[in-house]
Amino acid sequence: MSELVAGEWYPLQTLLDMLKGVARASGDHTLLAIGKAIVDHAVQPVMPPTMVEALQMVDVAYHMNHRLDGEVMFDPATGVMREGIGHYRCYPEKHQIIMVCDSPYPSELDRGILLGTARRAASRGVRPRVDVVLDESRPSRKRGADSCTYRVTW
Repeated sequence: MSELVAGEWYPLQTLLDMLKGVARASGDHTLLAIGKAIVDHAVQPVMPPTMVEALQMVDVAYHMNHRLDGEVMFDPATGVMREGIGHYRCYPEKHQIIMVCDSPYPSELDRGILLGTARRAASRGVRPRVDVVLDESRPSRKRGADSCTYRVTW
């Protein structure tokens, strides 16, 4: 595929292959930048007022921007979410939020999505400094696991 058209839908494998090529050519920092930019360009639900709520909505936004058998995977009118592409799960803890992501995307792209979302949520609050770190003590797609775990602090 040589040319993408805005607004069109493409097979997920096409995107995954392109991201793999980007990582080979430009490195993980480019995947991180793409992930942060996704937050500004993808279909998003209304940004909730708190950091926890914003990160809980990442899974909804993820499903709103993917199709399965031609149907969008989250319907905001009905609240129905279709399974089949993994999730972004949010676990609030004291002074941080744990995010477990089992999407098929590269780890740094996921980290960028979480960082972009968290920064957007924090910019409305008192403390805009946000950090999203891959938890190396837990399973990681970088080491062959099916998911990655991130620690979000602000």
